[in-house]
Amino acid sequence: MSKNSIIAYLALVSITSVTMVGCITTSSKYGSAGEGGVMPKSSVARSGVVSQIGARDPLLAPYPRSYWLDQRQAKAMMPRAQAALATGEPELVVNMAKAKLARSPSDPAALTMLAAALTMSHQYDLAAYYAEQLEHVQPGNSYALNVKGIAAMLAHKTTMSDYRVAQEYFQKAMDNDPTQIAAGLNLGSLQLELGNARGAATVFKTVAERCGECTAAQIGYGRALARSGEFSAAADVFKDVLRKHPENPAAQYNLALVYKNGFQDKAKAQSYLFAVIKNSHNRDQGLKNRAQIVLRSLSGQKALDERARLAADPAPSVDEQDAAILMTGAQGESEEP
Repeated sequence: MSKNSIIAYLALVSITSVTMVGCITTSSKYGSAGEGGVMPKSSVARSGVVSQIGARDPLLAPYPRSYWLDQRQAKAMMPRAQAALATGEPELVVNMAKAKLARSPSDPAALTMLAAALTMSHQYDLAAYYAEQLEHVQPGNSYALNVKGIAAMLAHKTTMSDYRVAQEYFQKAMDNDPTQIAAGLNLGSLQLELGNARGAATVFKTVAERCGECTAAQIGYGRALARSGEFSAAADVFKDVLRKHPENPAAQYNLALVYKNGFQDKAKAQSYLFAVIKNSHNRDQGLKNRAQIVLRSLSGQKALDERARLAADPAPSVDEQDAAILMTGAQGESEEP
């Protein structure tokens, strides 16, 4: 399994802390994997902020981006640091958090933000170190466990043993904190990569319940259902996402795969693949490229099916060939091999 294929979600804090995620590119309205905007009110208090490592826009947030930009002007250091994380600028947080720790070496908020900022900057070993310090201060802290899981999964030449350790950290983070979303997204994604589709479906369903059916969890749940062969249920999930976010390219692409692989409906599959490619809100060029590849495979299969049909037709008799020549006045063109 390639580490490049793994999606890593980073937990940061709730309303006073923030939950950060490393996943797919999002935009303020449509998002590849999530809303990229304001969370449903019912889940704000439970879930805090979920964002992408390196992304400017949160995947889920209780407030719009303008709120976090305003918080960047706050006099207090912690609101400024939290806002910088929520707007995807971790490099600004490292120095602020270290300055706070110089005065208060065991400050849990500073340790949380520093571990999160380092993870967002892909400094996984150092992030794991500060996560360990956070666990000394607050044993079983779910954000620390999530960071340690990401480090185990991505920090070095990973073995299956490392993946098992990462799964244990993510599971423990979920068990310790019923508001934890990012660790569940990590656990579900890793189980999908390891081939445990049914286990991933269970995890993503739990996460969806925690986050008010947020799109990231629904996309994961739909993918897990599809890999489990539950194509009708998967299609329902992706269609539900598209009802709420008609331009969501991840839902369009995965629904195309369901129609192609599950229902053998090439026409429907092609229509959703074309939607992915033509989607002006889709900033994920890799997704567009994959849609192009699947489209080409469908076109090639269509040609093969036509050749098979022609091969199955009985060959015309000599009399029928002569009649055709008399009617057209010329030999007909043969099909290209």
